[in-house]
Amino acid sequence: MAGKFPLLLLSLLTLPAAASCIGGNDLVEVEFGRNSSYFNHEGKTELDKLLADSQQLTDGYLLLEFSFNKQISDKKLREYNMWLAQRRIERVKDYLTKKQLPHPMITRILTAGDEDRILSLTFCEHEESGGTPLVAE
Repeated sequence: MAGKFPLLLLSLLTLPAAASCIGGNDLVEVEFGRNSSYFNHEGKTELDKLLADSQQLTDGYLLLEFSFNKQISDKKLREYNMWLAQRRIERVKDYLTKKQLPHPMITRILTAGDEDRILSLTFCEHEESGGTPLVAE
């Protein structure tokens, strides 16, 4: 048994860190102001609707995705954009956690996209529930 553990650990380390679900149920998009990690009133309304409807969601998880362009030549601006993307995701996660969303959350930052200041929330069913499988990209 002890010999299998390092092999298992090594195999987990070789998997890509990013994942998404194919055919997930797109739920809401939350928009942020320029250079702000706070979502606007419309975003709060959308998150509240998601929370109200969350009991209808089956066994699965919520995928939070934020996109920005990492190809910017200014290193400090790239670092700032990554920090801001993480803060935006954390704001939404904190809000949903405080409101007791009953599903786990997985986050992903897409670094090859355009900066549109929108966080997308998708519900992904677990494969065992008859939903779409989680696939590594």
